[in-house]
Amino acid sequence: MRVEVINTDGLKESDKNKIEATMKFTRWWEENDTMFCELKNSKDEIIRIFPERVKPFHHPASLNDVKVVSRPTSSGGVMKERISEKLRDLRDNTPCDEESTNCGCEKFDEIIDLVDQLDLKDSSSEDLRQELKLRGYQTDNLWHIDDVMQNYDCESEVAMEILELAMNNEWVIENIFTIVDEYADTDFNLKKKNQ
Repeated sequence: MRVEVINTDGLKESDKNKIEATMKFTRWWEENDTMFCELKNSKDEIIRIFPERVKPFHHPASLNDVKVVSRPTSSGGVMKERISEKLRDLRDNTPCDEESTNCGCEKFDEIIDLVDQLDLKDSSSEDLRQELKLRGYQTDNLWHIDDVMQNYDCESEVAMEILELAMNNEWVIENIFTIVDEYADTDFNLKKKNQ
């Protein structure tokens, strides 16, 4: 995803010199319980910056307000690292009975190993879709970069940016809500909450 840095107040001069008109958002970076955006410029130089200083290119909201970019909670993500860290802390602070064959330390190590093996990349797209559906998301017509790339010669990053712009287009969102209202009223005879 391409982003713009909208506030450079207080940044080191060396970081300011790396900032370009648009930067590539590469990932979320956590340090000392603080979340940063990791950005790359065209020279592959990296800066880490607070999310409120960044906004998606061609989008009015800050990066924090946009649901397009989510904080990682999967393999290699922040959540997995936090779980492993908390388990290690718990293991290290649990009294160990060296003489016992059922010492809890080994069990902690087994659990930590299992957490480290978790990888959503091993899940099929259908399994991931079903998980999202269980969490309340409509997943019957997810859009993919291939939907753009079948018609245009472009890189996957550009295809994703086009999809993001199209799906976050005000006209598209308004029309979806209009159609939702139509079905709720006509087919299900539902009344709006605020009326």
